[in-house]
Amino acid sequence: MQTNNQNTAASASPKKILFCYAISDFRILVEIGLEVEVLEKNTIYPIPHVPKWYLGSCSLRGDVLPVINLHSLLGLEISNKKNRLLKLSHPDFSPIVIAIDKLPYQIDLNLLSDASINHHLNYPDWVISSMLYQQLNFIFADHSDLFSSLQKGEHEHLLMPKQLGESS
Repeated sequence: MQTNNQNTAASASPKKILFCYAISDFRILVEIGLEVEVLEKNTIYPIPHVPKWYLGSCSLRGDVLPVINLHSLLGLEISNKKNRLLKLSHPDFSPIVIAIDKLPYQIDLNLLSDASINHHLNYPDWVISSMLYQQLNFIFADHSDLFSSLQKGEHEHLLMPKQLGESS
């Protein structure tokens, strides 16, 4: 005979854990297959005459990596506090570094199951959907689309639609 606790355990859905990183009030989920590394004490070397979303480059173990300002791509102001850097490595593209506001953490997607998903967004093309949960915007991003657009220089796919008319 099953007890009430056994019924609850049997009916609970399995955990679907993903990492996410913070850009302002956004939490961007990292899809499976994307490698993430937190970088400490890296210097960003600015590069002149580049779009404002391109912060510069940094050196990591002999590799020079581009540093991307996702705040700018999402139409946000970069915070005044010291940002952390996060290296994202996709199996099909060269790695990039992004400025983040908080260390990445794990989230169980089952917690987000009650939130409504918004597929019709006013976000860049690399954002698939979003949902609001506990006053935070969780973004489901297609990082391969982000990497591809960066590599091809397709600025119209990187920026918020309202930014397309503005100068980079």
